[in-house]
Amino acid sequence: MTGLLRIIAGTAGVVAILGGVRRVTTGVKEPKRTGVVACDSDDAKATLKLAFNQSQYALVNRLTFEDVTDIRQTGYGADSSRGCHGTLRLSDQTVHSVNYQLVLKSGGRGQLRFSMQ
Repeated sequence: MTGLLRIIAGTAGVVAILGGVRRVTTGVKEPKRTGVVACDSDDAKATLKLAFNQSQYALVNRLTFEDVTDIRQTGYGADSSRGCHGTLRLSDQTVHSVNYQLVLKSGGRGQLRFSMQ
């Protein structure tokens, strides 16, 4: 399963689905030093939760994101990206391995992609 979420810096919590891409306006602030939020930050977790809960997989199977634990960074790219891995627990109490990538785009926009096994 793959999900894609684009974060557009702002202040509201408005979600619009356009062509299968979920765009979220949020108040995410990137750290000045790296430009990309940490894998275990509250912003990254909240964005992953939103992306999963609005994915086709979650909607069809009536599942929701409960928690993500054992988070670790798996890489950092020169293109202002950060690779992350964690353990995702769902509302049916199943546990899945999740990989997600946080990418800083031009204009301070961020993007989160995730896949789970």
